[in-house]
Amino acid sequence: MRLEPSFDVSPPELPSELIEVPPVTFLVAVEQAIAGRAATTHHMVSQTSDRVHVSQPNRREWLFERHAKDARRVSGFLCHHDTRTIVVYEAFDLLGWLDIRGWFDVVAFTGHRGALGRLLPAPEGVLSRVVVEGTLPFVNPVLLAPPQQRFPDYRTMDLGEWFTG
Repeated sequence: MRLEPSFDVSPPELPSELIEVPPVTFLVAVEQAIAGRAATTHHMVSQTSDRVHVSQPNRREWLFERHAKDARRVSGFLCHHDTRTIVVYEAFDLLGWLDIRGWFDVVAFTGHRGALGRLLPAPEGVLSRVVVEGTLPFVNPVLLAPPQQRFPDYRTMDLGEWFTG
């Protein structure tokens, strides 16, 4: 049973420049300082007007989809390649687990509320910084396909099922 929030979870409005964006791939570095030691991970973030794909070096990848009827809303899929599982995150799951309020937070991944930094769990006290190292004026359409099409042999479950096994 899903609990309904007792606060306003309306997603933020989209600035007009984020409603239609050209396809682009960002080459991103996430720098972390742990106990005085620097660690950097590299990611590719592919973005179109309605989808964002984030590669992660830990054999996981995210696909976020903008809602077709309400452009402010978003849902996501986390592909766990080690377990051959696709976990579906509805808008409320993204808000509760990753503090992603809507599409704006996904496409503004380099900002203060940026999603990319929250996709990489960091221990308390770890400083991190997201740096865009470069851009490419295209995306790989395969990465933006629904995960169930890309990985038909993977099990698909919602977040509650993932936690209960």
